[in-house]
Amino acid sequence: MKVFAVDMDGTFLDSNNNYDKKFFERLNTEYKDEFKLLVASSNTISHLKTFFEQKDIYYIGFNGAVIAFDDKIIDTQFLDYTDINRILKYLNNNNIYSYVASTLEKSYINILAGDQFINRMQQYYNDLIINNLDEMNDITKITIEIKGDMKELIVQLNTLCQSSIAVDSGFNCIDIIHKGTNKAVAIKKVMNILGANMNDLYVFGDSDNDIEMLKLTENSFAMTNGNDKVKSIAKTEIPSNDENGVLITMEKILKEEL
Repeated sequence: MKVFAVDMDGTFLDSNNNYDKKFFERLNTEYKDEFKLLVASSNTISHLKTFFEQKDIYYIGFNGAVIAFDDKIIDTQFLDYTDINRILKYLNNNNIYSYVASTLEKSYINILAGDQFINRMQQYYNDLIINNLDEMNDITKITIEIKGDMKELIVQLNTLCQSSIAVDSGFNCIDIIHKGTNKAVAIKKVMNILGANMNDLYVFGDSDNDIEMLKLTENSFAMTNGNDKVKSIAKTEIPSNDENGVLITMEKILKEEL
């Protein structure tokens, strides 16, 4: 059985945050017992589930911090309480309010973030709650949106973290996740659950937070709209997310044309 691990934004989803559902449903019908879909994203599990009616899908959310299958949470990596409060204190003291802190069930946004940021985040987070975020626990991921160079902020945030790490997650965002957590680690866990061979893994991505999982297999595909670093690591470049690149390639693989 083939396992297709797909990033969502910029990869599986087009620029309108959608995908060809009829195409996917046809593949799911014609090749039902021949593949598993593994959705790997920085988004929340609840948000990812809104895109699919099918039940037999594995979800990797929060850039690998949470793994779910159907309605069951399989694995979770929480951020350290001390790290969380150090980071939130630093952000607030430096007037950086454009961030979202997510638990398994809810996502929280700072009341000072501004309407524009809040409205934009509501496209990606279900059950978004607005509050002052003074102290939080049971957090799986903090996402910070930054305009301009993020490198200096990433370095500074990592000096505050003990068991967490700040990483570039693409789209002008920084993710704070548990150290040792990424999409690749989570994919390995799912592959073990499935008893699948890594040679049967096919990975699709477009951004820096996809790099670890693209390195897992020779069957790695970068979107033509992806960044240059991703394209240099993936073995094959495929049509863009606006050209059904992932679904077209999946069909070719299932037909053994690729």
